[in-house]
Amino acid sequence: MISHGRNYLPTWWWYSAFPGLAIYFTVLGFNLVGDGLRDLLDPKSRDSGVARGPTASRGSETPNVVGQPNNRRVVSDRGEPIP
Repeated sequence: MISHGRNYLPTWWWYSAFPGLAIYFTVLGFNLVGDGLRDLLDPKSRDSGVARGPTASRGSETPNVVGQPNNRRVVSDRGEPIP
C-alpha cells in the first residue's frame, strides 16, 4: 500500500501516511514489549545495580554526594564497563 500510494503523494498524502504510521507504531510496540520482557526475564541485569541502554550514558548519571561513593557500575549493551 505504501509503494502504491507513492504515486498519489502530492494529492492524496494520507494514502501512504496512515499505513506507514501503522507500521511505525507496530514496530515501536514490539520494541517496547521486547525491552520490557528483557528487563523482567534477564537475571543478569536484575538486582545487579547495572544501568543499561541509552540511559547509561555519562550525562545521565546522578552526581556523587560528597563522602558517599557511587556504587553503580555503568556498562554498555555488550556488558563492557564505560569509563
